Amino acid sequence: MTRKITTRRGVGVVGDLRIVDLAGALLFALLLVENCLQSKVWGPAAYIDELSALIFAFLALRKIVGGHSSLWLSLEDKLLIAGCFFLMGIGFLGNVVSSFQSVWSAVAIDFFTCLKFFIAFLSLKILNDHGVSHTLLSLCVGIGKAYIIVMMICLVADQVVGIGMTTETRFGIRNFVFFFAHPSNFSASIVGLLALLMMDRRSNRFYIVCCFILLFFTTRYKAIAFAGIILVTLFVFSRTNRITVSFVFLALICAVVLAADQITTYYFSGNETARAALLDRSMSIANWLFPLGSGFGTYGCEVSKTAYTSLYYLFGLNLIYGLTPSDPAYLADMFWPTVIAQFGWIGFATYLVMVIVFVKGVASDARRSKCFFWAAMAIPIYLLVTSTSEPSFFSSYAVYLAFCLVLVARGHLGVSLQELDASIDERRLRGDIRPAIKLLKD
Repeated sequence: MTRKITTRRGVGVVGDLRIVDLAGALLFALLLVENCLQSKVWGPAAYIDELSALIFAFLALRKIVGGHSSLWLSLEDKLLIAGCFFLMGIGFLGNVVSSFQSVWSAVAIDFFTCLKFFIAFLSLKILNDHGVSHTLLSLCVGIGKAYIIVMMICLVADQVVGIGMTTETRFGIRNFVFFFAHPSNFSASIVGLLALLMMDRRSNRFYIVCCFILLFFTTRYKAIAFAGIILVTLFVFSRTNRITVSFVFLALICAVVLAADQITTYYFSGNETARAALLDRSMSIANWLFPLGSGFGTYGCEVSKTAYTSLYYLFGLNLIYGLTPSDPAYLADMFWPTVIAQFGWIGFATYLVMVIVFVKGVASDARRSKCFFWAAMAIPIYLLVTSTSEPSFFSSYAVYLAFCLVLVARGHLGVSLQELDASIDERRLRGDIRPAIKLLKD
């Protein structure tokens, strides 16, 4: 028996499922396991996040050009858009003036990499300005729960008999990464799901606990610090819908205590580590090239591993382990040093303001949609924690986290097809279906 396929305003519907919701859920699943696909199945799968961001941007632009009168952007959204254009201008001008990156394909790739999180986030907000459909949200949560169950089974099997899903041993236990190439990517996959599950934390307690267990078994200090901060919010600030001074104070204490060993190793060990060197030289470069910086694709970014620039030789980074031309393994392991060097002090200040505006905007969205405040704030918190020692906003998981964030922040505003049908039927009986038709159009 085949399911009836109909259309509603040109959007295909299979039973009670819109094709756009099925496509969104499929894209969510692909972003969730992108790193697995890249490392174990097909190398070009690494471009799923970039392609997704481009699709979101195209659809958002089409909606804007289409003249939807209902489109609404908050002040924070407008400031983020302005900030993106400003950074774009500074970055390209830095490339022209400094001339450190001669490979213009590398410049173009890094330009998109530096802005893809905000491009995806803003585009998804525009596409879901009246809320994420309940169907899409339910599909993504269902995918997440199935993923967590599989991860827990594999975790137990790996710890008991060893099935090759580990990369190292820390704290006397084997870390768990599933088929991910790096624990950071696996951690991010769990963080996005944790945020979704926290929307209904009472019904999802079991899965939330599983998320915390999985984050611990990544053995990454950043993941454990993030988990500690979220636990503090759940037990101490669960009734708060604002970022208070006391929360910031406790979060900083929690993060510093849990990550103290890493901080000491990288910055106070007396030896010049790759991360310490990248931070130190970035400030020297910003001072030397004031006020613009060195431009896109020149410093501390993924493309500069292959399009290695003379800037590294000028500041002796080519002699430091993990930063050499033949072994640049740690070259793209930082975030703020890349911002400082490539965009200069003005660009650094701009990006810092953008991050503050972004966090403020997410908090406002959470209060407006009446979702659990800390479910929406979990992803910004994670991005801030990881920005201390990895390229969080520039990473391959950035688009996935942007998707999860919009699902959380706009999920409570969404309307299901069943609710639309019920509204239309009820108002038809009363002889007035105009409000329901307007809701359907939106």
